[in-house]
Amino acid sequence: MTDKQHQIESILYTHKAAMLSKVIWKNAENDWQAWLKKSGITMNEHLILMTIYAFKKVTISDISRYGVMHVSTAYNFAKRLESQELLKLEKDTNDKRNTFIVLTEAGHSLVEDIFDQYDMSHNSIYRVAQEYNNEMFQFPSFSDEHYLVSQLQGKAFLDGINQCHDHLRENLLDEK
Repeated sequence: MTDKQHQIESILYTHKAAMLSKVIWKNAENDWQAWLKKSGITMNEHLILMTIYAFKKVTISDISRYGVMHVSTAYNFAKRLESQELLKLEKDTNDKRNTFIVLTEAGHSLVEDIFDQYDMSHNSIYRVAQEYNNEMFQFPSFSDEHYLVSQLQGKAFLDGINQCHDHLRENLLDEK
């Protein structure tokens, strides 16, 4: 393969990845916004509340990392949620330089109310994945995406995302 052919293949691969990602993100965004409509919070705010719900206590840096947002953005959303009394910022008792974020009772209730509002039949990505499962007897694998994300964001990031999901699963199963 010549350098020019290699460049063309790189362009085409990158473009296809971008196009497919955009379609998936647009559907995920629409599904997410529809799910949150009754709650009156944004997707970033929901992501923050879900992260705290999963880990019980997090830092702004944790929210920034898992929410893939700038620290100042994470802080501004957290302050807005604090003003709505959905979370509290607490200083670490051992090191006052560290601030942790925890859910208030109202924040915890809101997250659980949002869980209750979830409707599988109104989630386009899950619906299509379920159709795939019906035909292929398994859900589409995330292994390729996991590899790409671990290379782009680091293995620790992917481990944190998986840990967050494990905690959410445990919390949701314990609550039911």
